[in-house]
Amino acid sequence: MKGVDLLKKGGDANLKNSLLLFDEAISKDNTFALAYACAGMACYYLDLYKAERPHINLLGTYADKAVLHDSKLAESLMAKGMYYLIRKEYKEALPYLERALEYNPNSTEIIGLLADFYTSNLPNTGKYLEYALKGLRLDANSGDSVSTSYTHLRLGNALIQTGFVDEALEHIDKSLVYYPDNAFSRYIRAFVLYAKDGNLKQTRQLLQTEFRRDTNRFDILQDIGKVSYYLEEYDTAYKYYKRFNLYRERQKLDVFEHENLVIGRVYEKMGEAGKANEFYERYRQYVETDQTAYKNIGFAIYYCQVNDSVKALEHLRLFTKEDNIQYWVILFMDKGPELTETESSPEFKELLKEVERKFWANHEILKLKLQDQGLL
Repeated sequence: MKGVDLLKKGGDANLKNSLLLFDEAISKDNTFALAYACAGMACYYLDLYKAERPHINLLGTYADKAVLHDSKLAESLMAKGMYYLIRKEYKEALPYLERALEYNPNSTEIIGLLADFYTSNLPNTGKYLEYALKGLRLDANSGDSVSTSYTHLRLGNALIQTGFVDEALEHIDKSLVYYPDNAFSRYIRAFVLYAKDGNLKQTRQLLQTEFRRDTNRFDILQDIGKVSYYLEEYDTAYKYYKRFNLYRERQKLDVFEHENLVIGRVYEKMGEAGKANEFYERYRQYVETDQTAYKNIGFAIYYCQVNDSVKALEHLRLFTKEDNIQYWVILFMDKGPELTETESSPEFKELLKEVERKFWANHEILKLKLQDQGLL
């Protein structure tokens, strides 16, 4: 129980100490499936977002032991799913997470993991909203204000990704009522307000305020750089991106690789063509391994950058066939300040309009479904 408490608190120091306690529990009972599962979870969070993953084999061993000693324990299946998640084998992870939920359908932790799976690993806005709504129903009477805050945050994020701007803002604000110190709610709120008002300068100001609260938020550094790029303030974008890249390199973090093309464009504007080309190549490598619905839009943008209009249009046509696209794509897909010749072409713009038409058609279908269920 001491180990579980530290596991929930998170942070590398707490996670390492929790692992010692789980190992101690295992030494007293080497068939203790829950202790193996929790040890695996600690390993997962220790390696999460890291470029180097020293605990990955240990996680696999703990997960296998947990499943061996209790294959119907939800935590055992969660640990096994986490093993595949950290290896980026997302399709292999999903059955374990879904079976975990079957064995413990009232687990807000598993539902949260599945919701996050559908926003981060294999993005699917419909599935994300489905699990976020389940989480809200389960958490309705929990009495834990912090947990309820994050439940409303997750639902607010799911709603904005499906184009429900006002409803998203309502749940983000509820999240902050339950827990005013929820930094992630304030962070998401900055972008929800942009979706509502279209004021990028306000978005950047809110993000800068958040960064001053916690200067370790490298994710916010990246977003301030990106917003500055869209504002065509390249000097400012470059300043923030340089800090972000320095942090990413020093900490050996495997994050935000999908942003490297925009980062490269800023470096190129600042006269660093060699460095820009490195970022373009990293972006290409990321898209090559992308398992999500966004692979083709990634390739389309890359081929625009290297002036291959035939391949750019080919991949964009393929992207128009995808469903459950995030609203952020619709908001920003035609906002780039430095459009290439292909991006400025009538055919490219018409294909983007097709993506937008399909998004709003799906939005209306989802809206009717939610209204029928009394959720809107």
